[in-house]
Parts: sequence; C-alpha cells; structure tokens
Amino acid sequence: MVGSNDKVGSVKISAAELRACLRSGAGRTFEIKDENRKPVVGNDKQRAELTLRFEKEGELDIEQQEGDEEAIAAAGRRAKLEVVVESARHLPKMDMMGTCDAFCV
Repeated sequence: MVGSNDKVGSVKISAAELRACLRSGAGRTFEIKDENRKPVVGNDKQRAELTLRFEKEGELDIEQQEGDEEAIAAAGRRAKLEVVVESARHLPKMDMMGTCDAFCV
C-alpha cells in the first residue's frame, strides 16, 4: 500500500521547454514520470499530467547559458522565476479513501 507521504512522480523541464513557456506566457501540460522516468498512470488508466505556467521577473538569460547549469543557477539568483501549477489530472489514488491530496515541492 502507498503511504500518505509517498511521491507520485516528477516533471523535468529542459531549458528549451522553459524558454518556450516563458515566451508564450501560457500554461503547458507535462507528463508526470516516476523515479524510473516511466509515465505515471492514474486509476482511470490515463497518463498523469501537470499543467504549469511560468512567470519571470528580472533578467533570466537562459538563451546564452543553455547547458551550463552553474551559470543558469547564478542567473536565477538575479531573477525570480515563479512556477504556477494550473492543474493536475489523472493522478493515481494514494490513500485509503481513494483520493490523491497532491502537493508540489
């Protein structure tokens, strides 16, 4: 049985995806993957997904620093990147009541 604090999965976003999201300003849906990078499947047999929207304040120069994680981290100290969770769908049931009380870290 899955415990109440067990991780459902994660979403990893590349620098290119982040740039595209920042340019569009719209929410974008990503698949939630487990620790083996396989899609998480909900009880409705559909792949779990998370819709995120990104907003930035200040200079976040991802264009020139792609692939240089230290430089991206340094740029992040000069800017603010806000990640807004717009929705989560098809999450697996995680407790005895048959629900998933999801939260993001």
